[in-house]
Amino acid sequence: MQKAGLALTAFALFLACGCTRPAPAPAPAPAPGPEPVAVEPAGPPAEAPAAGAPDETPAESPTDAEGGAAGAACGSRGLEPCAQGLFCDFPENGCGAADKPGTCKPIPEACIQIYKPVCGCDSKTYGNSCEAHASGVDESRYCEPDKGE
Repeated sequence: MQKAGLALTAFALFLACGCTRPAPAPAPAPAPGPEPVAVEPAGPPAEAPAAGAPDETPAESPTDAEGGAAGAACGSRGLEPCAQGLFCDFPENGCGAADKPGTCKPIPEACIQIYKPVCGCDSKTYGNSCEAHASGVDESRYCEPDKGE
């Protein structure tokens, strides 16, 4: 109890003298450094599959630093080829005709087993478009698949 009385007495003397507390020291300025930069996501947003599109289960998105990433343009002059685990999907199955680029998309891990042969951009026949994509090739509109006849 004696300590509490002593502290109260010291406080009363502090108030009686008209003293003020010293102002707290200002916070140190932050060290100079690079300005923060906003990072934009790479590539366009993912699109929903078209109605009637083959059922494909895409592989994990690759993290390989070499080549075009998922969503990057590919298959045209001056563009990087797709990274490991991706294939170049050309619009309208044009296989880069007229230097029209495609888009890097994940290679599917699994395909449905429906036999609907397609010709790939490599002129080989595949059981369906998913099997072509699983081989890293887009289907082509410029050749006819071998019907096995």
